[in-house]
Amino acid sequence: DDAWTALALNTFDIATIYPNRSPEFINNALREQYRRIASGLHDSYHPAELDLITYAGGQNMARKVSESRVIHFRDADSWLQYMNQASEMTPTQVVFQSAMSAARDAGLMRIWGTNPKRAMETDLLMERQRLRDRGDIAGVQRLNDQKKHFDLWMSYLTGEANHITNQTWAVITQNTLTVQRLAKLGFLPFAQLTDLANISGELRYQGVGLIDRMTSSTLAYFRGGMNSEKREVADILHAYIEGELGQYGMLMETNDPRISGSFTGTLNRIQELFFRYTGATAMTNRARGSVMVAMARNMGRHHGRQWNAINAPEQRIMRAFNIGEREWDALSQADWTVGQEGRTYLTPRDALMIPDEAIDAYYADHIAEDPNFEPDYAPFRDEMARRLYSYYADRMDYGVLNPGVAEKAILYQGRAADTPMGIALRLGMQFKSFAVAQIRRTWGRELHGGQGSMGAVAGIAQFAVHGTLLGILANGLNQLFRGQDPFSQWENDPTGAVVKGFTRAGTASIVGDFLASEFSRNGQSLPAYMVGPTFGSADQLLKIWSKSVRGENPAGDVLTFAKSITPLTNTFYTKMAFDYLVWNGLTEMANPGYLRRAE
Repeated sequence: DDAWTALALNTFDIATIYPNRSPEFINNALREQYRRIASGLHDSYHPAELDLITYAGGQNMARKVSESRVIHFRDADSWLQYMNQASEMTPTQVVFQSAMSAARDAGLMRIWGTNPKRAMETDLLMERQRLRDRGDIAGVQRLNDQKKHFDLWMSYLTGEANHITNQTWAVITQNTLTVQRLAKLGFLPFAQLTDLANISGELRYQGVGLIDRMTSSTLAYFRGGMNSEKREVADILHAYIEGELGQYGMLMETNDPRISGSFTGTLNRIQELFFRYTGATAMTNRARGSVMVAMARNMGRHHGRQWNAINAPEQRIMRAFNIGEREWDALSQADWTVGQEGRTYLTPRDALMIPDEAIDAYYADHIAEDPNFEPDYAPFRDEMARRLYSYYADRMDYGVLNPGVAEKAILYQGRAADTPMGIALRLGMQFKSFAVAQIRRTWGRELHGGQGSMGAVAGIAQFAVHGTLLGILANGLNQLFRGQDPFSQWENDPTGAVVKGFTRAGTASIVGDFLASEFSRNGQSLPAYMVGPTFGSADQLLKIWSKSVRGENPAGDVLTFAKSITPLTNTFYTKMAFDYLVWNGLTEMANPGYLRRAE
């Protein structure tokens, strides 16, 4: 905290933050500020802070306490200096992260007010009373059983579940998870090919035609250059924000807030570069862009049509975001976005162009009842834009699976990253968020998405076929870049090749992975997958120890273990080089005859 305090004194506008205070008071206050920033705990106050408050009856006490914690910088250059020295994120990332955090808080307060947790409890209480008065005792019991899930979700929405007090254990856990990613996910871009089946399935659910969705999903990773129409529309839809933040790791598993610290910060930056230079970040960004652009294009085809002329899938998805016939009529009277290639798209920006006459027509009943009624034009346009943004952002996470609050609750059960159970869950559940998200979102969409039994059967069948084909392709590329013959299995065991393609895509999720295959979607063995890669390594360590006790040479097993946990040597474009230059020679020394047998 000495280094941080010195930096603060050099960059903060101390006279504004602590007016007319002694150097000793300022030094103590800054150290208290540092402890909050470093720990992430801001919900307590120091007695010295109350000395800064001029409090009058009727004022908001929490707001007054917070005023003493607001940091004022001397100027923009001071802020930039502070960010470069004290933050593990770039200034651009800080701005984006702050905007996203503010948006989350604004969304919470929009629904539940300034005390979301208490407001939700009140809503649940009122609903239980309504069910009780109606005589639905089973409904009351059902809501009582579900309350713990709602509480868990709220703890993640508010950030309460992410509070840590033991910085050391949180840092150790986060670093361990990061090293495992760097060591295990070098072939991730090939596994990502199977995600195209999810994209195609989501677009089918929304009514996109077969040719269009196959084209959009197949070319998702290969189109979208800076000057393309896809990039132009995707930028309007803000499809690439998370990629710009370097948060790709969130797509593989639900991360806790990143922790400051020289080594941890460096490791996080290495992780971002790792995902970027393996191509995973670019592939994910392009896939996200493809999903959102395809949705906007599909809606754009209906420009000028009456609500009754729109297909049932499009009506169903619009109603899910509170856009019905009257809202559609208002949107239809705006000028919609036309790309540089002449295609029409419906974007949230278009909602801001709804003419006054269309809004008057929307409120016609109110005007008829009260001739003095005046519609609020700007709020109406903003609300329509928000509904469209919600539609594109939410359904994009069904096309390109992105674990969210529900997945966090399932995986981590609200346990913080510095508690024994929280650490165990994070280590044990690593790499499982994709399977959990697929069960909830992909299978949930098909089975409970309101499309009927035949629609569900068609969706599952198409997803299985498309996913299997992509899984076969991913397996072939994996074998090729590992120096193996991708066609040998087709010659010797074609049925097994199809089954492995089926499971590589995650079509049957966790259970199918191991009923039909030795490996998971990311190429992990059953023990490592079920208990997580970190705990799975214990099996290798026990084997090494056992051989040592029996007097056998464990060198080969030690080398295998070291290879499995060494970061950056297992990417698809470095593996063969590292094998040739490093691992093959060491393995031959530890296990003579290895190279001949491998050949």
